[in-house]
Amino acid sequence: MIEFKKIDLSLKPIIDSYYIKYGEGSCQHAFSTSFCLKDKYNDMFAEKDGVLYILRDGISNENERVYLFPMCDRNDINIIKRSIIEIIDDSNYYNKKVKFQSITKKCKDLMYDLFKDIFTFEDCRDLYEYIYNVEKIANLVGS
Repeated sequence: MIEFKKIDLSLKPIIDSYYIKYGEGSCQHAFSTSFCLKDKYNDMFAEKDGVLYILRDGISNENERVYLFPMCDRNDINIIKRSIIEIIDDSNYYNKKVKFQSITKKCKDLMYDLFKDIFTFEDCRDLYEYIYNVEKIANLVGS
């Protein structure tokens, strides 16, 4: 079982150290986002053995626990595999399925290589991040 804590300002140095080192530019990899959306997603954090685990407790349900991909060295397959197994064990402790949300393509590819027989993968367009060119959006034609 992973012992998660609610986000607060005292966790900022710890969380930032992982986001800065292992973040991939996703809005999910910013302390300010986590802190501002703490009431919406009720993100919970745990640091264990050089890995930052993130549980989206606010959107978990009676059947599944929702996690973000663990923040760790993306080049160390052993750490990635161990951390995902740790998440599986955590979810099993609560008799729930694991669901990962908002993972980057690189993380999805890693998970597929390591766990293709365990997980299914599907895109959820409603959760995509979009980046717009300021000039194009300022001159957007239409209603």
